[in-house]
Amino acid sequence: MLFRSPFVFITKIFSRLIGIDIKKVSPENAIKDLETPVLLIHGQKDDQIPVENSILIHNANIKNELWIIEKAKHGESHYITQKEYESRVLNFFEKHLK
Repeated sequence: MLFRSPFVFITKIFSRLIGIDIKKVSPENAIKDLETPVLLIHGQKDDQIPVENSILIHNANIKNELWIIEKAKHGESHYITQKEYESRVLNFFEKHLK
């Protein structure tokens, strides 16, 4: 939480410098026509980014895979499910990086 406000502020400044309006950025729209599969991992108890965001992104492209980790908050997914997390990520890469 301590670094969140400065990070958001710096991101806004940097995005203006490179000509991006962050209010118009839409991962859901950007991923619609993407040919590369994306693995989305999201904590069900994330208090910073609603899990619904990942669901929208997942539903925007049938190639996407979504794994919602029931007890995980923001950034806790690997900590809570270490072996399964690593296994799923490796399996995803093995499946799609042929």
